[in-house]
Amino acid sequence: VVVVEEPNADAAVTRLQAGDLDIYAYTISSPETAAQIASAENLNTARSFGSYNELTFNTASCADGRLNPFSSAVIREAMNRVVDRDYIVQEIMGGLGVPRYVAIGAASADRGRFAAEIRQIELEYAYDLEAARETIAAEMEEMGATMEDGVWTFDGAPIELTTLIRTEDERQQIGDYVSNQLEDLGFTVVRDYKTSAEASPIWVQGDPTECLFHIYTGGWVTTAISRDTGGNFEFFYTPAGYPIPLWQAYTPTEEFSEVATRLANNDFANLEERAELFAQALDLSLQ
Repeated sequence: VVVVEEPNADAAVTRLQAGDLDIYAYTISSPETAAQIASAENLNTARSFGSYNELTFNTASCADGRLNPFSSAVIREAMNRVVDRDYIVQEIMGGLGVPRYVAIGAASADRGRFAAEIRQIELEYAYDLEAARETIAAEMEEMGATMEDGVWTFDGAPIELTTLIRTEDERQQIGDYVSNQLEDLGFTVVRDYKTSAEASPIWVQGDPTECLFHIYTGGWVTTAISRDTGGNFEFFYTPAGYPIPLWQAYTPTEEFSEVATRLANNDFANLEERAELFAQALDLSLQ
């Protein structure tokens, strides 16, 4: 068995068709490459549910006095309506994905168990830029910001938001799309394009109060379709989830923290009690 590195998916497909490779053990997320594979008669593929993308927010207050809008849970909640997930799936990913609103994947047992609750969340938080604009404007004014000539300012200076954008895959296009949306809302956006190795020291190891970034185009990998995703709420939303500075700056409400911890520890008497906790966690996580 000879293992080689092929960093380019298009080149990998060409080499497979030529018989130079027997297997390409990596995901294909490019619509153009997927179409090339679909038209090839001598290639077999497997559909995977093993990766997903997110926006990771820096929720900390800036140590130098700059205003971080995402320190507000109200604005973070409103961002769900700023992002058109259907646009991302169809236009950026060419249909190679599904919109995701909650911390559990479409291919999971809990997605089936709580389909009704998740559907309600999808309706409540559907793309609505104008509604989000009103919510964000009211909260920004409450935080002391002012809108001047269509641009949000604080202490007389434009509010700059830095989007830390991964460049290796569709997250570059996602990062640009989100940056465009933020600019439409009146924010001044700095697009910081980085590879994984370049971005990790900032969002994983950096001090979030330095506000070197405000949004990171995060990506995660799961190696199995899980029967129990109850621990995802603690992982993604509480300091107990990930021992890095950014996660330690998270401040979930006492109610949400308790619910997330109980689900992570399977601290319930029966499945009915688990279902009640899960429904609570779904709602609280979007808030």
